[in-house]
Amino acid sequence: MDWEEIPTFDLERIQDVWMHMSSLGLVLSCPQCGGSHEFIQQTFCGLAFGLVKCPHCGDLSKVTPETFERILNRWLVELDQKEAIAVNQSVTQVIEGWHQDDAWKDLLTYRGTNLGEPTERELACYVNSHFCTREAKEIRGG
Repeated sequence: MDWEEIPTFDLERIQDVWMHMSSLGLVLSCPQCGGSHEFIQQTFCGLAFGLVKCPHCGDLSKVTPETFERILNRWLVELDQKEAIAVNQSVTQVIEGWHQDDAWKDLLTYRGTNLGEPTERELACYVNSHFCTREAKEIRGG
């Protein structure tokens, strides 16, 4: 099947969205068989594209950068600079110290190295990304 012949991904198929480190996770329903499945949308140079294939019936649809942008606009919120800085500072404050807590320190130490410390930045990015969902903003009262 030629790329142009494959139908473009339908946003109505999305049941749920979550951030998955540097990509976006989606729970989708198949328009052909009605089955639900998870899909991790990878990006290349910041652009999303590729095929979504139903694991139940094999139905295909394509994701273009424009489709991905519509998904982001629909499911994620744009924080203003002041709000983004406040969220980042709050998350960073928690993330940078959790592994030093006495209850965790002994548990996380292996051969003299605290294994929680190297995860700080990756964990901060992960937690920060969840604050950008529309659901999180509603919970925060935004």
